[in-house]
Amino acid sequence: MRAYLPQEYNRKQGWEQSKLAVSFENLTVTANADVEDILPTVASEITGCFKPNRKDERPLLSGITGVGLPGEMVLIMGPPGAGCTTLLKTLAGMSSKELKIEGSLMYNGSTDLSEFQSKVRFVNADDCHFPAYTVHKTLTLAAQLNMPMNMPMRTERLASLVTSVMHVLGIYHVRNSLVGDDILRGVSGGEKKRVTIAEMLLAHGSGLFLDNFTKGLDAAATVSDNNGVRLMTVRKAVDG
Repeated sequence: MRAYLPQEYNRKQGWEQSKLAVSFENLTVTANADVEDILPTVASEITGCFKPNRKDERPLLSGITGVGLPGEMVLIMGPPGAGCTTLLKTLAGMSSKELKIEGSLMYNGSTDLSEFQSKVRFVNADDCHFPAYTVHKTLTLAAQLNMPMNMPMRTERLASLVTSVMHVLGIYHVRNSLVGDDILRGVSGGEKKRVTIAEMLLAHGSGLFLDNFTKGLDAAATVSDNNGVRLMTVRKAVDG
């Protein structure tokens, strides 16, 4: 994405696109699970009413190590239940407070993640939009909520930004179509997924974590989405 304002102005307004490197070492995530009898009996059910539930620690992730540098697109693959979503949420700082996290997790070499939380974006596997909004209106709203009000030529730059993102992700041709849902007919599943990705790109984040963003897509749509995200990743890294 090309810079729409001089870097000096972005820096003064606190809207500068900072680069983000994520590194983690020996990352382990465990959860407390209720322990139940494999074959409950009448006696165990009765006595269980008078005993507190037994808890046991179950590992969700164990000893995971990796790094993601600015401008890189890292693909995490695994079968259902392998812990890919847990890993992404942990890296994005969105894991449940009930989970126990051990190991090292750093943003730009710092263990103080609070400083960077506002720059991290997480995209859920399921799309959630206003079904009665068009694609263009949905993305314009996302851009408006993240662009400073006092930005010079705000309206023109906002329109240019939204148009560029739609072109890159291949959804410009459906800009006037409704997003839709299960009841209201709208764009296809692949196009809706691209709308979700576009929303997060317009949120001006430095790190983007996409959970199962190829869900429900065919091979052609998957390749197209991968290419679009990759292009935006490279441009963000170059423009800083």
